[in-house]
Amino acid sequence: MGRVELPTHQSRHFSDSGIYSWMTVGELSEQFGVKEGEIFKLLRITPKTEDYKLTLLELNKKYNISHAEMTKGLQSIIDYSSQKGDQHE
Repeated sequence: MGRVELPTHQSRHFSDSGIYSWMTVGELSEQFGVKEGEIFKLLRITPKTEDYKLTLLELNKKYNISHAEMTKGLQSIIDYSSQKGDQHE
């Protein structure tokens, strides 16, 4: 049998879109050009001040969000970003 590789920090992702569990909302904002407030809205989170510094994994645990719900919210961010980009062309 081959050796099983443990996931690295970088390989822990929610989807194939380059979104990783260690990213913050601010990093998502920069990556997709979507305001932080809109990201929280798409993730269905009413943020508290400290939430802006938490990673996606920490937000996931804090708000007890299922993997499916988080993936759906992240896909909404990608879709929103794509629609926003289409409007500027």
